[in-house]
Amino acid sequence: MKSLVKLFLFISPYLLWGASISGELAQKLASANPDEFIPIVIIFREQTSSAELEQFKVLPVNQRREKSIEYLKKRAAEIEGGLIAKIKSKPHSFKNLISLFIVNAVIVDAKRELILHLEDEPSIERMELRRRKPALIWSPGWNLSPLETAWGVRHIGAPMVWNRYAVNGEGVLIAILDTGVDYHHPSLVNRVWKNPREIPWNGVDDDRNGYIDDVYGWDFVSRTPYAMDQKGHGTHVCGSACGDSLGGSIIGVAPGAKFVPLKVLDHNGNGEENWAWEGIQYALVIGANVANLSIGWRHSDSPDRSTWRRVVDNAIAAGLVVVAGAGNEGDETPAPNSVRTPGDVPSAITVGATDGSDVVADFSSVGPVSWSDVYPYYDYPYPPGLLKPDICAPGKNILSSVLGGGYESGWNGTSMATPHISGTVALMLQANPYLDPDSVKSILLSTAEDIWVAGPDTLSGYGRVNALRAVEKAMGDRFGTFAGSVFPVCPVKILNPPRTINPNPGGGFSVDLPAPGNYTAVFNSPFTIPETLRFHLQPDSVFYRSITLTPIPARTTNIEIRDFDNGELIPGGFVEFEGSYYESPPERPGIVILDLPVNVPLEFTAGAVGYISSRRTIFTDKRRIALFIHRAIDFETDSLFQPTAGRDWQWGTPRFANGPLNARSGSKCWATNLYGNYADRANSWLITPAFEPSEIDSPFVAFWHWYDFEATSSGWWDGGNVWLSVDEGRFELITPTENYTGVIDSFDTAFAGLPAFSGEQIGREWHQVQFDLSRYSGSRFIFLFRIGSDNNTPRPGWYIDDFAFVPRSKRAPFIWHTPFSDTLDGSVRIACRVVPVSAPLNPSSVLAHIFFAENETTLSLNSFPDYSDSFYCDFVPLDFTILEYRYYIEAEDIAGRKTKIPSSAPESLFTFYVYADRIPPIIEPIYRPKNVLSSASFFRIILRIRDPGGIDTSSVKLLYRVNFGEFQISRLYEVNGDDFTVLIPGPLDSFAYVEWYVEASDRAGNTRIYPADGYENFTANSFIRWDFQTEPHGVSEGIWEWGHPYYFPPSLPPEENLWATGL
Repeated sequence: MKSLVKLFLFISPYLLWGASISGELAQKLASANPDEFIPIVIIFREQTSSAELEQFKVLPVNQRREKSIEYLKKRAAEIEGGLIAKIKSKPHSFKNLISLFIVNAVIVDAKRELILHLEDEPSIERMELRRRKPALIWSPGWNLSPLETAWGVRHIGAPMVWNRYAVNGEGVLIAILDTGVDYHHPSLVNRVWKNPREIPWNGVDDDRNGYIDDVYGWDFVSRTPYAMDQKGHGTHVCGSACGDSLGGSIIGVAPGAKFVPLKVLDHNGNGEENWAWEGIQYALVIGANVANLSIGWRHSDSPDRSTWRRVVDNAIAAGLVVVAGAGNEGDETPAPNSVRTPGDVPSAITVGATDGSDVVADFSSVGPVSWSDVYPYYDYPYPPGLLKPDICAPGKNILSSVLGGGYESGWNGTSMATPHISGTVALMLQANPYLDPDSVKSILLSTAEDIWVAGPDTLSGYGRVNALRAVEKAMGDRFGTFAGSVFPVCPVKILNPPRTINPNPGGGFSVDLPAPGNYTAVFNSPFTIPETLRFHLQPDSVFYRSITLTPIPARTTNIEIRDFDNGELIPGGFVEFEGSYYESPPERPGIVILDLPVNVPLEFTAGAVGYISSRRTIFTDKRRIALFIHRAIDFETDSLFQPTAGRDWQWGTPRFANGPLNARSGSKCWATNLYGNYADRANSWLITPAFEPSEIDSPFVAFWHWYDFEATSSGWWDGGNVWLSVDEGRFELITPTENYTGVIDSFDTAFAGLPAFSGEQIGREWHQVQFDLSRYSGSRFIFLFRIGSDNNTPRPGWYIDDFAFVPRSKRAPFIWHTPFSDTLDGSVRIACRVVPVSAPLNPSSVLAHIFFAENETTLSLNSFPDYSDSFYCDFVPLDFTILEYRYYIEAEDIAGRKTKIPSSAPESLFTFYVYADRIPPIIEPIYRPKNVLSSASFFRIILRIRDPGGIDTSSVKLLYRVNFGEFQISRLYEVNGDDFTVLIPGPLDSFAYVEWYVEASDRAGNTRIYPADGYENFTANSFIRWDFQTEPHGVSEGIWEWGHPYYFPPSLPPEENLWATGL
């Protein structure tokens, strides 16, 4: 009996656990210590099925997705909420809790105590141990520089789609679930998706989606925003999907599409399945249209097929097209276990691989597949099983992008075939954005080229993809032609659905569009007025139109390059604009004069030697534009920094032939080695002194650098990065605004897994890099430059120059003002220039505060036309017994940043003296009567009366007499600015003779009489005779003309003038 008991105790670890605990997890629990966190995934018994999402199929594609996500989240809260609360009740027993809604599952690292606490929870179907399993389906190739479009892209007809229909994937987002992507690659850098709702690297989850700083996707392996490729697989896959032509030839099927890198496999190509589940969920939420999975788990590794089917079915039902590689086990694993998971999911588009002769590759996994033993489906028993793969694409000897900016051919695998299908789907969805995933799959299969036995088969599926036929069927198979020309030559944008036509060098274009249809075309060349054309296109017809765009008027504009801190013009300052470089000449230091189009937004980069460059978009509504840049430390006279660890870092003049040869400015800089390569096994630090700013507003640090670290197409081996200590706390890694270029391989023990600058700097030139420090607060900042290397192949390393710590990148406007001098006539004009720096100016905020005796007055300053940064006001003292006046000027931008001059106002003020006014006003007649009709009810006289000190309007009076009688007074009738109107009442007797004069005084009491001697006069008659000799006495509209006739009447004496219908 004792021996039986011993036997039971020996095997009990696999039998004592609840039914919800899997065998692998039970084994782990038996050996785990109490404080160990065990990675598990909890699958719930109740699951939201794709059938529940069928209710949203009637909605448009975007609404369908939105409603499906909303429903999935609601159901997840109902199903998972109780268990999550139970887990959170034991806060010290778990970490890294993640709730999924694409499938009802929870991912968590839990202690044994918590797992045992949950084992009898009725809502749990099972708890599985999470582990990484190999998932790559590829074999790499060799280096090659692309000289033409990749053969696979040509073979499926993608270039014909681009050229004939102007369809290249524009507006479509492909999620690349893989080993990450080198999105700094020249063929990918302009294709990467950037999260519009996330502020880069501020440490805040701005869009509240649970992923902090997910600017360029997400790394689900390390749970960081650095979705950079360390293996090369994801970069090659991505290039085949949407790589563009910036790096040479076109390597991608949809070079106009965007991609989001989602890292779900580690640097060895292994991954937990739940990383990919979460990646698909993320892709669905951010609006990706296609999910490319050139990955898969062998059946021999026991993937969670039932959960995979739920994930893929729900994603597709919600509107995401899922494309998966079949696998590379065609020559070693027979059906029904040859196709990997998730390629074996019925609803997925599963892809096999072909060569250039449309022969299925011997490694391409074969179908059919079976689900007869998978809970809860138990369907597709084998034989006959379910047909897989669905379709094939080029997957042998494939050319695409690799790590570090290069290209390689010779890559093989269904991994390489899959992005050809994802790219084709992107073309289809641009051509017809209303297709749902089921329609996409149906069209792809029905238009494929049959390449083996007639009809679908388990080797090639429905055949090799034909991108041209698929796109044509997606658009409806009936087309008309839109053709024409445009000058100046520019892209032509077609709206709804969007596409871009690129004319030939002569401006001619021709594109086929689905017909019948109504279209809107927009022609928009830089510095011209855009033109919109609306047209209707019939099938088999041609609509032709030639467009000549009107240039936007230009004017001469002064661009000023100024110092951010003091506002001074910078000699040698330059601007870069539209690809051209303009430096300020010695005779106009800091000022570049350009003829610019008026009232358009233009992007300028301003810089100067010893400064950090700044790029800004400026609206050209002024004749003067001020660009502000920050002064940098140039290391010419002081090294300033201090090496603190390792054998590297030197200060001085570069001497290494393989390095940059020169400092960025001056002659000196910092380098890992001024004379050669950095050391092997380096872990070297360069530390800055502490910076203690007096004020902080949106701080950043920037510097110019040149680097060349070891990197190959298979990994990032050496690199450098920047660390920060705030208030003498511990150093932490900080990220540049455009991210690091790579993530260092684990072979470099000092930097393993860390993001860093690696490979070669683009163009092997000095570049500027910037780090936003807005998330940090404190009074002391210390920076650390760190490099790490493995044990071989060192390179020239890292050079640093023109370093700038900028404690405030935002500031109040500058005010420039010449203090007003003393005045003798009582008038004061206060003028200034106010230039905003960080935000537009609030024009109504420009004020002059004037103090005299015990009084204060505030005046608004007005801007000059065309010089909206120049302001003035005219001030007239009201009390001439006061001699001393004091004032200051203030202004504010729309962000509320105020400035004033003098800066210490009101403690210190500008002062001027006003002396009593002794000069009378000036009076000029504008209109006065001559020969008038006596029957008029009044006779108008208009005079312009001006005085710098202002007019006392009550003093203005006109004195007049009729036929030498007594003078009478007529008071002011109307004032319009400086124009004063007075009236002499009528009617008058025929032949009445009227004499008049005017008196007016300024505010100082100085009086002037007009005319100075004698009187003005006029005669009133019962009729008026005009001979038209000296003036026309009227204004003409139409055919009437005044002057001397050329032909008729001949009896008219010479030099006589008249009115005629034609002279």
